[in-house]
Amino acid sequence: MCDNRGIIAIVEDDASLRKALKRLLCAAGFEACAFGSAEEFLREAVPGCQACLILDIKLPGTSGFELYRSLEASGVHLPTVFMTADETNWDCAAALHLSHMVCLHKPFPGSALIGAVNAALNDVPSR
Repeated sequence: MCDNRGIIAIVEDDASLRKALKRLLCAAGFEACAFGSAEEFLREAVPGCQACLILDIKLPGTSGFELYRSLEASGVHLPTVFMTADETNWDCAAALHLSHMVCLHKPFPGSALIGAVNAALNDVPSR
């Protein structure tokens, strides 16, 4: 069961970064859950409870973009913060053309992530 504010779902394959991001979001007052892959998210996430996604672009298996597009195709529209470690990755430019998108380049300060999540949550109608 989820509360009215919703859960911030993190999909990141690096276990230490995934844990740090979840800890950061929880310290900022968000409810967060973390998944190591797109496939794990699809298997284990509670449908309808996510308020925002934080997606690594380059995931093994299904990429962050592929996950986002499959959710959109199935009628799930969530504000999303994409992350990438590749400064030359042009995928971020593509992400910015999608609605409710932010793209952060790793490493980024925690304040940048909190700001991006707040902006994403404030940019959509209340649940």
